Amino acid sequence: MPEYLSLLGRSFLLGLAIAAPVGPTSMTAIRRGLATGAWAAFWVGMGAALTDFFYIAATYAGFTPLLERIPGLKTVLYIVGAFVLGRIAVGAIRDALSGDGTPVIGVDSSGVVAVRERWTTLLLLGIGITLVNPATVTYWLSVGGAFVAANLVERSLLGAFGAMLAIWAGSALWFSILAGIVGFARSRIEQLPWLFRAVGPVSGLILLAFALAFAVRGLERL
Repeated sequence: MPEYLSLLGRSFLLGLAIAAPVGPTSMTAIRRGLATGAWAAFWVGMGAALTDFFYIAATYAGFTPLLERIPGLKTVLYIVGAFVLGRIAVGAIRDALSGDGTPVIGVDSSGVVAVRERWTTLLLLGIGITLVNPATVTYWLSVGGAFVAANLVERSLLGAFGAMLAIWAGSALWFSILAGIVGFARSRIEQLPWLFRAVGPVSGLILLAFALAFAVRGLERL
């Protein structure tokens, strides 16, 4: 039992490790959270955590080593990722400059527009961005594959499933913390409405930079 608890701890830390670096998913969660509220950031993050669970489960099932042997797969992932992130980035910048965005449902006492998005939409957004993020795919192909080989392949299905749940919990915890930070920051930013208007174009430009980086990496592999 102590050995298995150690495995759960390592799995939990692995989930934290993949979620913590600031990337396209984190930037999207921050942007949505500052514009809409902490719950928006939370559900985008939960989408990312579910995708991490899917990737580690696929690695355990043996799919990712098979995918790594498919010629040109990483090139396709980079190009698709660049396209998806580029569309999101351009949309964020366009909506911010035009004043459009998510449906308005009211205005709070400070005069800041309050908006709300369906949690399912935000969850799917988090899943979509994480699925097409080549950095995440590469991480699970390398580090995830090594972790599975070293810790899960000789365990029962139930024992491996527990470790995969611990990975999900680590990722989910990080995004929950991020959502709380974003919610706190939003409560302070509400006193400076002009910062809300800056969130869209700035985050859009950052996502556009990720898209361009992915495009360059993809073209280099052609």
